[in-house]
Amino acid sequence: MGEKQAEHPKFWYVVFAFLTMVVAWIATDPTVVPIILPPMLMVAFLAIPSIGLVNNQLIRNFDWETFLLLGTSFSLGFIMAENGTAEMIATALIQFVPDGASTWMKVIFIILFIGIMRWMFTNSTSAIVVIFPIMMSYASLIDLSPVALALLIMTVIGGTILIPIHAPTTYYASLAGVYTKGEQFVVGIISSSVATVVALLAVFLYW
Repeated sequence: MGEKQAEHPKFWYVVFAFLTMVVAWIATDPTVVPIILPPMLMVAFLAIPSIGLVNNQLIRNFDWETFLLLGTSFSLGFIMAENGTAEMIATALIQFVPDGASTWMKVIFIILFIGIMRWMFTNSTSAIVVIFPIMMSYASLIDLSPVALALLIMTVIGGTILIPIHAPTTYYASLAGVYTKGEQFVVGIISSSVATVVALLAVFLYW
């Protein structure tokens, strides 16, 4: 057996900072304390000169594109829910559903819409934030269970990994050459199909 890997001297600083951030999120009201405040304080703590885990070079090398993408998607989702855009889109969606359509038909339409929207986002978090308020408004308009629809959205989006950028793990695996884009697509089709069938059955049989 190899020698035990030496523990980083600042390991417990990081553990303490992350635990404090998570506890702050749990214990505080997000309408009073902005959710961005705990991670900002954590970064400031780790940037203290005596700790020095966050420095100018780290900030310069940070993946700001991904950070801004996630941040703007959250803001977009909240704005759509608050200013009535989500409800307007949901109302427009009803026009595509035939009059007198069964609940099965409505759920299948929802899955198709989620699948189409999923292609527009590079990760599941961004997709959920934007799609969620639209679908929740849609559920209230066609009298579907909000809980079942919420779980349906998360299951379908989480299982859709048709192209490498749909998930961080598949993206980095693709960059490393672990598999080809064709192999990714085949695995993604299987994953998406299984997630969709399971979610569809669960809406009526479990949720």
